[in-house]
Amino acid sequence: KSRNLIIEDLNISNEKFSLEVFQLKRDIEKLTNKLSELSKLLIQAETEDEKNKVQIKNLGQRLNQALASKVAELSQYQSVFFKNIREALGSRDDVIISGDRFIFPSEIFFSSGSDIIQSDGLRKLREVSISLKEISEQIPSKIDWILRVDGHTDKIPINNEKFQSNWHLSSSRAINIVKFFILEGIPPHRLVAAGFGENYPIEKGDNEESLKRNRRIEIKLTTR
Repeated sequence: KSRNLIIEDLNISNEKFSLEVFQLKRDIEKLTNKLSELSKLLIQAETEDEKNKVQIKNLGQRLNQALASKVAELSQYQSVFFKNIREALGSRDDVIISGDRFIFPSEIFFSSGSDIIQSDGLRKLREVSISLKEISEQIPSKIDWILRVDGHTDKIPINNEKFQSNWHLSSSRAINIVKFFILEGIPPHRLVAAGFGENYPIEKGDNEESLKRNRRIEIKLTTR
């Protein structure tokens, strides 16, 4: 009897072991299937990511091409605009055309440390506005053009009752020129004023000639 009980216990243990092995196999099969699904999702995600990268790259290229096309369209009007201003200003060696912008010494428009446009400067800006209005009538409506006015100073610090820094001075000068252009009939949405203070010098020197060249107003006909 004792022998029979032992045999029964062994049989029960074998059945339990077989059941556990079967359950373990099922769990392993489920885990394998889950890993396979995750692997497929990962491969799909990587494929989509590559497609998106290609699409973004192509979009960037198309945007660059569109921008280049707009700049090319505007360049012919820039040339006429620059020519008209050059003729209006006469033979001044201190007014420079650099790339796509006019560079004016600040002294043409403002006295030292001031943002009030001098009478001689107003006459020159009036010539600019007249030329711009003539050109703007020829620029196609599809070109979203703007006239950008940038103020720059030398690196000598300023701190008076009106201006706490060169940044304040350069910004106020650019804004006042834009205000004048608005009074002359240039639409406000076609104008941008920016002040850079002493942060973008043309020359690094400390002598008076270098400082003078860095004190400037830049006027640029460009796209928005």
